[in-house]
Amino acid sequence: MRCCQRAFVSILWIILLLCQHSVSADVLTLSDGAILNGKIIRWTPDGVVFSNNHGTFRIKQSLIRDVHVTSSFSEDIQLLEQMGLAVIASDVEINYRAGLKQKVQMREPVENMKPGGMGFSLTLSYLFTGGKLKEELPRGSGGHVMIDPGLSLYSRESVFLPELRGEFSYFRFEQDPSSVSGFSIAGGPMWLFPLGGRFGKVRLAILPGVSFLTVSDDDFTARSNTFTLSSLLGYEYPLGGMLLIVNGRYTYFYDEKAPLTGMGIELGMGFTMR
Repeated sequence: MRCCQRAFVSILWIILLLCQHSVSADVLTLSDGAILNGKIIRWTPDGVVFSNNHGTFRIKQSLIRDVHVTSSFSEDIQLLEQMGLAVIASDVEINYRAGLKQKVQMREPVENMKPGGMGFSLTLSYLFTGGKLKEELPRGSGGHVMIDPGLSLYSRESVFLPELRGEFSYFRFEQDPSSVSGFSIAGGPMWLFPLGGRFGKVRLAILPGVSFLTVSDDDFTARSNTFTLSSLLGYEYPLGGMLLIVNGRYTYFYDEKAPLTGMGIELGMGFTMR
């Protein structure tokens, strides 16, 4: 268990370091061939907020073919020329400086933006148990519905500011004649770390909640309402209007004498409702 925890922490730090370069970008190539220069203000669950001299816009991730990171408008000019475009240097500079100004101010004109819409995901998990019950109940499974209310909590840019998620789950751990099963309700922060372009995002969530469990054995059946804590570390990849989701899941069910823990993998799909 300690080895798994050390590996989890090491992987997390590596992912955070790799994602830092993707916080801002200046030239977007869209799926229809259009090329935009300016600044990405922030990443959203379904795309980016992009700003240049023409305003501030939400652009869906499914419409973005490529993202190029630059540090000055001269780099933008060089990149656009390499793409074979006829470049007007003054226009490039104006777009760059307008986007940079909006990025530095770290705020978005709400009147130019549309809400992201509510989203949800459906996933299935397969878990290996730990603790005192790992011999009696060595493995289990779960089904999960995660809700994204579509709320933007912050107007300023930072991938380290989380979004809210709610989750409804059903768990079942069973090995004849014993079983633990029931529903849980949880909610908490989720961080999304974009990898740039259409390469998806790394996701990290911490979801405290409560579970309503039924514990059964040969000679008894009991019910328990208990504190639950789930943590997720995974990856989401856009597929058209959907997301392919792969998570590592750790869930802790509190019990004074015999807490139950489950660690495993989770697969599913995400959707956005407009």
